[in-house]
Amino acid sequence: MTKSKLWRLITLFLVIEIVSQSTHIFGTNFHLAARYTVLAFIVVEAALAGLTLLLNKLLTQVQVPFDRHMTVPQSSYLLFPGFLFLMMTLGTLVSADYTFKGFVMAVVLTLLVAFFEEYLWRGIILSVVKQYVKSELVLVVGLGALFGLWHITNAFSQPWHETVVQMIEIAGLGMLQTALMLRTKNLLYPMIMHGLLDFSGILRNMAEPHGIPYYVAAIVFASYAAPALLFVYLGSRKHEGTSDE
Repeated sequence: MTKSKLWRLITLFLVIEIVSQSTHIFGTNFHLAARYTVLAFIVVEAALAGLTLLLNKLLTQVQVPFDRHMTVPQSSYLLFPGFLFLMMTLGTLVSADYTFKGFVMAVVLTLLVAFFEEYLWRGIILSVVKQYVKSELVLVVGLGALFGLWHITNAFSQPWHETVVQMIEIAGLGMLQTALMLRTKNLLYPMIMHGLLDFSGILRNMAEPHGIPYYVAAIVFASYAAPALLFVYLGSRKHEGTSDE
């Protein structure tokens, strides 16, 4: 296997990152009303999603696996963690101050973020990297950590401690999403999971606009990382059992 595909992946990632950070830096110079800020995020995320699709077609040419036929055993990987967090945060709607229009915009933003980030990380990056790295444990832990580190640029627009909390949580989410993709081989599962958990985060932020303490972030990280490592362990056991036969 040549290294050309890896370099094309690096090129794709750098282009997306440059565009993403350019729009982010440009946006921080303007003080927009909250509703226009959300609308701007929606436009940017839609543009990034479109750019990722285009660059994948031109550069990496990864056949991202989508399958709308979700089997019941595979769905069990998805439904429990995602809906558990959603149910835990639904109560914030009672006390949160929001408008219906703002709520709808938040849902749209959640869908776009889930599509863009999952298509890039679990669809393209994982598909290329796993051709070079055969250990599922290394893939889950390594790509999870990189996914969390990728969000360090949020520190440009918010306090540093809030960014650290996000990175801890997101690293765990990256581990879970990578394991989920390796198990199901269907990007639809990580996308739905990401959407459920991101939406839960939005509801939580409505109730806790000033951020959450580190110990809560650690708990959230553990709740993501534990099932991710369990998926890897069960997969290795299944592989060993098949090899013995």
